[in-house]
Amino acid sequence: MKYLFFISYLFFISCSRPTKLTKIRSNLNTHTKNKLNPKKKIVDTSKKDSIETKKNVQKDTLLIDIKDNQIINFIPPENLLEDFKFQIHHHNKILIYNLLYENILGKVIKIKSNNEIKKIQYKIKIEFGVSQYAMDKYYDLNYPIYLTSHSLEVSKSSIELPEYSYVKSDTEFGKMFNFENNETLIIFLEKKHFNKIKPISLRKRSRIYKNLLENKKDYICCPEYIKEAKDFSAKKKYDNFDDLGVEVFVKEIQLSITLIDKNFKKHKIVIINKYL
Repeated sequence: MKYLFFISYLFFISCSRPTKLTKIRSNLNTHTKNKLNPKKKIVDTSKKDSIETKKNVQKDTLLIDIKDNQIINFIPPENLLEDFKFQIHHHNKILIYNLLYENILGKVIKIKSNNEIKKIQYKIKIEFGVSQYAMDKYYDLNYPIYLTSHSLEVSKSSIELPEYSYVKSDTEFGKMFNFENNETLIIFLEKKHFNKIKPISLRKRSRIYKNLLENKKDYICCPEYIKEAKDFSAKKKYDNFDDLGVEVFVKEIQLSITLIDKNFKKHKIVIINKYL
């Protein structure tokens, strides 16, 4: 009898999965291993020492080698060699493809040039995607959202790109787009796009759950999915992204860089970062 109880308990644990979106929204990058969900490390900002630790972490550096105002090489650090594939176009554009979970956010872009660089100006354009969370999976709703930063400037040869996360105290990413922090940026996107995303989300979930309920026998081990589908059918009011079960993620990054040399001549290069 004891063995029977133990086996039943193990079976229950194996079928149990988190279903609450609130557990996931602590960081929009802690997704499953697919192109929607680049994996990031969560930092507990409720503790001061955790914040200090985050500040002191050395960022990975991506080196762009320029000769006579033309890009001749792009060199990621050794620990990221398997994360990126790149192509150089016309000596002024780099296409960086994410092969795994990393993108260029949270990294340092270092410019190495045989000409003296006095100043670097840059803008960053983000294409956000919207993903639907259902049955422990994420589905791309194919709804693009675009944001372009104001013009930024550095007096050294390195650009430190802030990381995109849903941690409330993270401010640098949001500030690039004139928001107080990352949270206010997401709230803005929610208010602006909710009414258009809502019907797309509901149609997607309706199809997912209809298929589930028509094939219950395939989900005998996962009764929480059946409950999720029934709760969706019973729910009538949706007021925010949490209610819909959708999240905003970074899909593509375009970094436009202007190099200003000692003679005040401008030379432009572009970095496009997306999933392969």
